[in-house]
Amino acid sequence: MKHLSLTLILWLSLTLFSAHADTIHYTYLAQWGGQGAENGKFSFLSGIAVDKKGSLYSSDYSNERIQKFDLNGLYQTQWGGKKGQGHGQFHHALGVAVDAKGKVYVADTLNSLIQVFTPAGDFLTEWGGLGSGKGQLENPVAIAFGSKDQIYVLDASNNRVEVFSASGQYVSQWGSFGGEPGQFNNPTGIAIDSHGNIYVGDTKNNRIEKFNHAGKFLAQWGEKGGGDGQLYSPEGVVVDGFDRVIVADTENHRIQVFSSKGGYLTQFGTSGDGDGQFREPVAVAVDAEENIYVSDLVGNRIQKFKLNP
Repeated sequence: MKHLSLTLILWLSLTLFSAHADTIHYTYLAQWGGQGAENGKFSFLSGIAVDKKGSLYSSDYSNERIQKFDLNGLYQTQWGGKKGQGHGQFHHALGVAVDAKGKVYVADTLNSLIQVFTPAGDFLTEWGGLGSGKGQLENPVAIAFGSKDQIYVLDASNNRVEVFSASGQYVSQWGSFGGEPGQFNNPTGIAIDSHGNIYVGDTKNNRIEKFNHAGKFLAQWGEKGGGDGQLYSPEGVVVDGFDRVIVADTENHRIQVFSSKGGYLTQFGTSGDGDGQFREPVAVAVDAEENIYVSDLVGNRIQKFKLNP
């Protein structure tokens, strides 16, 4: 009887675990975009971000502009559209992010600047400038926001994370080139969880690295490959409301989802142009309802997926 009870308990535990695991999956909902320069079209779509008011911002790389949509893909406005170094002009901007107050931050990559705008696209300020010194940047690609209004910028060609105050003043930095823990090789994505931990998509090292708010290395996961939990040039990273880490596994043409400790949870997507397929997904965003938005670089479209609890 004792053996039977233990067996029953074990079976129930495995059944409950399996049922819980099966609840973590996503369903395709919608898409918008397409190749072009017209409103709502893209030419090498890159970064995306969602604000608290239900708008999505996209970095339209080769069209040198930011486009704004509602969460169903209805076009709202745009700014930029001309390559240059002036306020509100861009040179192949890769990253976009929105802070808690609704200000829009653009990683103006080849200008090596961070530009800041109102939600309507009015220029507010900028900082950075080409270099490797404190507060300088070389090809910034992604931005995330921590506690105490700190801004984390992924400075790709300098292989580091730089931290700035809300006014753009340099605070600190960490990282260097290499493959050891805490080093980077062309990092592309950055995200922060509810505890202030920072996740970096270390693209050419085919891994995700995890740090605390001060840049202390905590963990890493991933290796080059196409299996569950393996990665091939991961780029965009976002953390959802459950502190799950959602990764754009770019060259595997899929999205993978992990626990905050790096445990593999699920994946979706394959290579192609159909609904729910990708051609180099490079960025991910999540809204208040845990819907996921994926930026498809070569496919030039945004796809929306629903979390099925």
